[in-house]
Amino acid sequence: MTSGEDSRRYPRVKHLYLAAYDIYGALGEVAESSIGRTLDISMGGMRLETTKPLPLLSKVNITLAAGDEMVEVEGEVVHLNKKGTGRIETGVEFVNLSHQAKEHIRIILAANQHQG
Repeated sequence: MTSGEDSRRYPRVKHLYLAAYDIYGALGEVAESSIGRTLDISMGGMRLETTKPLPLLSKVNITLAAGDEMVEVEGEVVHLNKKGTGRIETGVEFVNLSHQAKEHIRIILAANQHQG
């Protein structure tokens, strides 16, 4: 497998959106809720910046504030990268995207494609 952008299934665009998220525990309960911001997004997932690490492989529900729209997506935490600033870059892979969420993400990507 190659590294970096060559291995991506979907093109990403860099754009900041406020994101509220819920992390789910082993029994399906909400274990934690907080906020972060997107660093980039694609049809397959996003890079989310947070102040606390999210558990690897945990299930998350994320609500993005995208302009006048609120976009809700489900995902799984697939990687973490602690930055020197103390912030955490979290890779989230989308799972079970609704048709509405897919359409909202397509609109986000089209509006910001020049920033990829």
